[in-house]
Amino acid sequence: MSSFSYMLAALFAMLPAPFLFQGKMSVPLRGAFIAIVLLGFELFTLLASSESYPFYELLPFQMLALCLCVSTLFLKERKTFFAALANASWLWADFFGMLSLSYRNIPFRLFPILFLSVGFLPIFILNLNKREGRFVLVAFWAAAWIMSFAYVPE
Repeated sequence: MSSFSYMLAALFAMLPAPFLFQGKMSVPLRGAFIAIVLLGFELFTLLASSESYPFYELLPFQMLALCLCVSTLFLKERKTFFAALANASWLWADFFGMLSLSYRNIPFRLFPILFLSVGFLPIFILNLNKREGRFVLVAFWAAAWIMSFAYVPE
């Protein structure tokens, strides 16, 4: 997978973020909407990368985690709680995804997991109701996305 398609994956992951938790919607309908978004990420991964790319199966879940992280900044209340929860889901997807890939002799990359672990600090330190705090958090999540990229020549 090239760095250009990885950048497109990040843009595609942030595209549904403003609409993910807007409006009144029942829990089953919202869950179905998130599942449709995940299927869209799966389709993008299928079209943008090859199956020989070792992180092929991890990428849709990383995209969903990035989408959840960015969508928490559009909430009206309890931004800090849901941002920490979304960051934890990204950390969980990366850790267990890397753990499952390590069983196939793909090296376990610890740096993105450590970087996401440090990501809890700006969530609780910054004021997420101000534009500057949200910008710093989005920049941090973009940096975490860049750090999780692993170029593997095909």
